[in-house]
Amino acid sequence: MAHIYQAPGKTNQRSSALCCAFVANVDTSQNANVTFNGNNVSLPAWSVSILPDCQNVAFNSAQVVAQTSVPAMRPSIEPNSIKSWESYQEPVGLWGNITISANNLLEQINTTLDGSDYLWYTTSVNIIAEDLQGEVQQQLTISSTRDALQIYINGNFSGNHTFAKSSLSVNQSIKLIIGHNEIALLSMIVGLQDYGYRYDRVSAGLSGSINLKGLRSGDKELATQQWRYQVGLKGEALKIYTQEGANSILWTSELQAPWTQYLTWYKTSFATPSGSDPVSIYLGSMGKGQAWVNGNNLGRFWPSLLINETDCSQTCDYRGKFTPKKCRTDCGQQSQQWYHIPREWLQPNQNLLVVFDELGGDVSKIYVATKTVATICVHVLESYPPQLDSWSQFQAQPKVQPMLLTPEARLECQDNQVISSINFASFGNPQGNCKAFHQGNCHAKNSVEVVKEACIGKQTCSILVSSATFDTEPCAGISKSLAIKAQCQAISSTSLKTKLEI
Repeated sequence: MAHIYQAPGKTNQRSSALCCAFVANVDTSQNANVTFNGNNVSLPAWSVSILPDCQNVAFNSAQVVAQTSVPAMRPSIEPNSIKSWESYQEPVGLWGNITISANNLLEQINTTLDGSDYLWYTTSVNIIAEDLQGEVQQQLTISSTRDALQIYINGNFSGNHTFAKSSLSVNQSIKLIIGHNEIALLSMIVGLQDYGYRYDRVSAGLSGSINLKGLRSGDKELATQQWRYQVGLKGEALKIYTQEGANSILWTSELQAPWTQYLTWYKTSFATPSGSDPVSIYLGSMGKGQAWVNGNNLGRFWPSLLINETDCSQTCDYRGKFTPKKCRTDCGQQSQQWYHIPREWLQPNQNLLVVFDELGGDVSKIYVATKTVATICVHVLESYPPQLDSWSQFQAQPKVQPMLLTPEARLECQDNQVISSINFASFGNPQGNCKAFHQGNCHAKNSVEVVKEACIGKQTCSILVSSATFDTEPCAGISKSLAIKAQCQAISSTSLKTKLEI
């Protein structure tokens, strides 16, 4: 199918009217060759080609020429980059004078007004001795909750429940005592739904029924009795993630492994890494929570949530309808370990780092690092359209035909880096990807030499993807490609100055 946009009466250098076309092949498996406006257009399966002048292909969604950059994290070598840690235990249940009371379960988002991820649901129940007789284990059942829930009975932790996908019911074994029992439920959300049918009406928190089961006198329905609510955490209210707030409370410096404390705040300081490379912090050893640097929120972290091992496939095919599991990799691994710290947030020394962990994590393994590009790769077919910036040449020189322009393999290291070595280069039919390129049964023997000549010692380089570049035709009659894998290396200011002078 084709969608054509034309502006009659407005002309350019090539036609009587300005024209742009989008030509699509919606077949999920078969490539297509079509004639459009008198020109042959090759369309890979499940792709769209853009023809800015209704004649020449400038872009195809299945033939994107883009460099793959593989980062490397370098731990900060600054003295005392992460100092000793201190902790503060978040109180369980009601901690402030401003609370809400209701004889029903309140919806979380409307109660917190999106001012916090956290809402305490608290109530109490009296238990007589006869209720605890026998060998039946008492259970607390909650018909519906999202996204995460912690259960405390008489101030003691009883269970943690997290739901990565949707609201689920909870059935938790608990230990009650004769007499007065305090029940505190901490409901935690990890964000708001932003798509789907009536997404703005999706509720959060506890709903439905809350039953106390296993009592000899019978089950107790708790949802309709009086509940008291506390919005947010005490640490949030005191803003202990800021320097002023951190100075307002007493921190404990005696931390001991294993790190299994729930609802714990941790505080330390670190020096800013030198240089200009992006700064990141490793939080892969933590459970679930949030982090702040100098009072700025880095966001939520949840490394204890692992990607389902069955959600990945051995092959990746872009064609066909998109699904969240499509082309997913690293199943069984953490969803995220590194979190970016903008340098604008950092001070030369004594940067305040505060971490709140809901589940308990090992802060001793947190460290600050800089991110640099170590490996760069590119794989370009000679049948690909030329790069989009080639169109500036096309527009400036009307005699230049875009379909005759040759695509390029372009490599670029970040600032203050140069290409130091070529790990792989093959013009022919190379196979694999950046993790593991290998030669096919068609290969120009001088591929590495040609690429080295064009790229070594430079920050950026480009190689035309054509047989003429390699002075050979390794395999006549087949469409060829060029795959390159290179290393970037930092250069000192002295060597950079020498290079520029030369």
